[in-house]
Amino acid sequence: MENAPLLLIPFIIIGFCIVFVGIWSFVCVLISLTGGWWRLAKYYRIDHEPVGKWRNGFFAMLGIASYRGTLNLKICAEGLYLKVNPLFKIAHPPLLIPWHDLRINSNGAMLTSVELGNPTICTLRTFISAQDLNPASID
Repeated sequence: MENAPLLLIPFIIIGFCIVFVGIWSFVCVLISLTGGWWRLAKYYRIDHEPVGKWRNGFFAMLGIASYRGTLNLKICAEGLYLKVNPLFKIAHPPLLIPWHDLRINSNGAMLTSVELGNPTICTLRTFISAQDLNPASID
C-alpha cells in the first residue's frame, strides 16, 4: 500500500500526454475550421511541393485565425503554395491556389489582402507586399 502513490506517477504522466495531444489536435482542427483552411483544402490540397520562392514565418491571418509565425508561403509559377509548420499540421494539409483563383488587394499601406478561391472562400491578410506576392517575383 505504501508504494501505491509511486505507481500512479507513470499513469499520470501517460494520461497527461494523451490529454495534451487531444487538446492540441482539437485546437488545430478548430483553427483550420474557423480560419477557412479546411474549406480551401477541399479544392486546393496538393501532395507534392512545387518549386518556387519561400516566404517563411511572418504574420498572417486567414479568415479570423491568426497564423503568426507558423505559415509558410511559396510563390511559384502554378500559384501560391501554403504550408504550416509541422507542429500545426493537423487539419492543415498543404495547399496550392492557382493564380487565376487569387485576387491580391493592396491599399498602399503595409497590409496586403488576398482573396483565396473563385468564388472567394476566405481572405489572407499579411504584411508581405503585393509586389512580393506576384508571380513575376519568382526570379
